[in-house]
Parts: sequence; C-alpha cells; structure tokens
Amino acid sequence: MNQAAQFAIGRGGNTPAQAQHMAVQMLSDESVRQTATLAYADAFVFMAAIGLLALCFVPLMSPNQRVKQ
Repeated sequence: MNQAAQFAIGRGGNTPAQAQHMAVQMLSDESVRQTATLAYADAFVFMAAIGLLALCFVPLMSPNQRVKQ
C-alpha cells in the first residue's frame, strides 16, 4: 500500500493523507473487480454443471407419440 501511496504523491502532488486515501481506494476498486470476476466464473461453472446434468436426463425421456386423427 505504501507503493500506491508513493505513486499518488508523485503523480499528483497530493498530501500523504490524500495519497493514503487514494491507495486504499485503489485497493478497494481492485478487490471489487476481482470479486466480480470470481463470481462470474463461479456462476459459469454452476450453469455448466446444470446443463450437463440436464443433458444426462435426455435419454430417459419417452419418445414423442403422435396422435392419429
């Protein structure tokens, strides 16, 4: 976090307190992005598992019987 604060100080001429706040905000933003990515990956795996499970039931379905008119 100190590296991010030093970057903010050198980049914008901010005070150390502002730089610390910016560093915390940068880490927070990155954690939100990573959390969203992991949640998307988990949802993708879940939906793939549901699809494969549904595919296993296809052979158990009875054939379509036509009604004679």
